[in-house]
Amino acid sequence: MEAARKAALQSAGGTLRPVPAPVGGGSVSLAQDAATAAQVAEQSRLAKTDCSASVQYSNTWAAKLPDAMPVYPRGAVQEAAGVDGQDCALRVVNFMTPVGVDDVLSFYFTKATAAGYTAVHRTEGKDHVLGGRKAGRAYVIYARSRSGALTEVDLVTSGR
Repeated sequence: MEAARKAALQSAGGTLRPVPAPVGGGSVSLAQDAATAAQVAEQSRLAKTDCSASVQYSNTWAAKLPDAMPVYPRGAVQEAAGVDGQDCALRVVNFMTPVGVDDVLSFYFTKATAAGYTAVHRTEGKDHVLGGRKAGRAYVIYARSRSGALTEVDLVTSGR
């Protein structure tokens, strides 16, 4: 756990900023911004391209995440999917990490804001959700505590 925290701190430039308290409202708008299935379908309809039909499952997609949104250091990828095409750029990665939800959120809040993304923190049931945008790119992170002092994370990025 300490090795993961140390690597996260180094990856974030030596300082992690605490994530602000959750704001009101659900996470639906954050998820829509990061190209959930409904948004992908709508964009596909408009672009005459079905991004969701082109998604490929392979853990190699975790290595193709944007620099500002890597898998948390020493995180264990459980599943990953993605697509790159003329009208599609989508990554979906599920992973587990031995650090707490607050550590995960601080890491992504720091990385996102340093890269110029917005960052909004909300809650959805027991999930903490962090999401934002930068130009034509977006992300959303769902983090939840699991038994055995683990945190499960779903990380979605879209755009180029």
